[in-house]
Amino acid sequence: LMQLEEDGAHALASALGDQWSSEDQFLKARAKLASQAAKSRHRHSIAPVKQVSSEVVSKVHSSVRSVCRQLRRDPVAVERLTGWNSNEIGLGPQSDEFAAFHHCLSDLTAVTFTRLGTTVEEENNNKTLMHELVERERGAEEERDALASTLATQREERAREKAHVDAQEAKLRKELEHVAEVNAQEKAAIIQECGAARASALDSHTSNVARLEEEVEKLKKVLAETAEKHREAETGLRKKKEKAEREVAAKVAEYDEAMYKQRAETDELAALMASEKAELDLLEEHFAKVDANNAQSAEEDRALVEFRKKVEDAMSTIAKAATLTQKFHRGNAVRALLRAAKGGKKKGKKKK
Repeated sequence: LMQLEEDGAHALASALGDQWSSEDQFLKARAKLASQAAKSRHRHSIAPVKQVSSEVVSKVHSSVRSVCRQLRRDPVAVERLTGWNSNEIGLGPQSDEFAAFHHCLSDLTAVTFTRLGTTVEEENNNKTLMHELVERERGAEEERDALASTLATQREERAREKAHVDAQEAKLRKELEHVAEVNAQEKAAIIQECGAARASALDSHTSNVARLEEEVEKLKKVLAETAEKHREAETGLRKKKEKAEREVAAKVAEYDEAMYKQRAETDELAALMASEKAELDLLEEHFAKVDANNAQSAEEDRALVEFRKKVEDAMSTIAKAATLTQKFHRGNAVRALLRAAKGGKKKGKKKK
């Protein structure tokens, strides 16, 4: 700034001083806003800080526009600023702050030319987009603060739960140690009792084994005698069984022959019944279709009654045939029993 004032660019030096001052205020306000946003979790508590920062931003914009106007009026000062630290001017090396200022001034020039070439609608869209991005950033910070608070609360709850679990674990360990000690004492007592009981049981087992061996020898002799008696009885019973099986096989053959005849008759009746049932189904379907014709309802009812009478006659015939079959079977069974009874009596008399 002193070099610019020496070169006669007093207005530009004053404008730059104001700009740097407003930038310092803006940085301080932004730092204050960040600290308050970190401490507070509610949006209404940071509203005053946002108002102050907006005023500072407006002041920065005003100072920047003033610097741009001064640079436009004084081309020599622009050449000095852009040519700082060149060998031709020989003003000495530039500082880091001035290098940053020069870089920002170049960016500001590019932004200014961009805004001059931007329409009002595009500028409004950019402002809307910037506002949305700021709101999103603010919402993300609030969400981050809420998550941090929730995380801290959950950590405290987990710490309390862990302390409670540790206390329960210590208590259970003490109880487990006590139970283990009691179990060891009970185990020693049980082992001692088991030793005495085992010795007594061994003596009793020895005497019982000797007694049971004597009984086994006696039972073996009885078993040999009983087996011989049963072998003779089994031979006689086997002969009777074979004779009875031959008689039963003959009776079964007679019964099968009679049942084959009855089954043939039953199959014929079943075939007749199936054909009549099919005819009945056809007639019922026909009558269902012709029910709408009131003129022929009386004739259809009469035909249906006659057909049902035929079916009932057929069913009666089947029932009578089944009755005859049962009578024939029962008669054969009774006669077989009578013949068996008479044969048994005759054989008994011959043995006498």
